[in-house]
Amino acid sequence: MKQKIVIGIDFSKNSILALEHGVLIADKHNVDLHLVWVQEPGFDRLPIYKYETIQDEINALLQELVDVYSEKILGNITYSIREGKAYIALIEACSELSAYLLIVGREGYKPNQKTTYGLTISRLMGYCDTPLFIIGNDKKYLRKVKEIVVPIDNTPTTRQKASYATFLGRVHDANVNVLGLYFSTIKNVRRDVDTYCNQVVEYFDAKETKHSIKTIEVKNVATAIIDYCESIDADLLLIMSEQTTSASNFLRGTSYPLQILAKCKCPLIVIKPKYLNRIRTGY
Repeated sequence: MKQKIVIGIDFSKNSILALEHGVLIADKHNVDLHLVWVQEPGFDRLPIYKYETIQDEINALLQELVDVYSEKILGNITYSIREGKAYIALIEACSELSAYLLIVGREGYKPNQKTTYGLTISRLMGYCDTPLFIIGNDKKYLRKVKEIVVPIDNTPTTRQKASYATFLGRVHDANVNVLGLYFSTIKNVRRDVDTYCNQVVEYFDAKETKHSIKTIEVKNVATAIIDYCESIDADLLLIMSEQTTSASNFLRGTSYPLQILAKCKCPLIVIKPKYLNRIRTGY
């Protein structure tokens, strides 16, 4: 079964950039794209003069996107119009299609501002089981992906980023930067970071994924990751949506991904951990 990528579309500049990032992946890998437009409660704009209903207008606009971008990819592009809360509709679309990735733009997002858009992003980060690809509004990142950053801490689930990094690394022929984070002087914590870094490197070796490894001492995890991304001009950063208890004091729980989201300039993939019985395997 062919892999599918869901893309949230609201016809803003940012959502079109999200679509174009999806096209970058689909141009190199045979995946299908599915565009989702959501009519949220309270949406009451009238259609422009030549359409009878807003659904007719949105159908025409989505079909126009399909016509423009279908020629640029190996797979197919489809779309759907849904009603309800945006984050719920997007999660349902991902579930129905068994999507491999959900791509959205983050235009207008401010961590302390309870706008509809900001709530949509934060809720997706908390509830979406599908890896979430968040695109900023800087067009310079609409380019060949060369450097991917994968931070590794002392939580077993941190290794779950490896399979997605491998997929994207191979699609783009990019280098995956394994970044070990020493945020504690406790020997057991540092040993776990070393162990998980080595396991991820072994995984990349087995999958023939280009990679490098670096460990750094950090005080503020979010700041250290962002500084490292800027130092190598990273094209993509992968993080987990939450951390396990052993790291909560250091990563400040759910605020950790929000700190990253607020300050990170490059595109960001947020992965929700899977807590399995075989968690020690990591993948």
